Amino acid sequence: MRRDGQRQSGREAKGYWFALTRENRKAANLPHASHARVAMGDQVILAGTIVQRFKSGPAQHTGLEILRTATWKPAAKPSTAPASGNQK
Repeated sequence: MRRDGQRQSGREAKGYWFALTRENRKAANLPHASHARVAMGDQVILAGTIVQRFKSGPAQHTGLEILRTATWKPAAKPSTAPASGNQK
């Protein structure tokens, strides 16, 4: 198995990815994979695995680009207004 590691960073996402080639017979159909982990601040970690037939290509580039350009928008705080029920 061979690995190549690279740093990945965007405006908000910072992390690493590496590619590997699996050499066992079970992996013969999809022998190449890329694994990535990026942190969004100190609260969210995104992870992705791209399994592919070729060492690199459009699927790998697109998947890594999605993680690199990810942004985090916290959910809106819930309203403190009372829930509306069946009032007459």
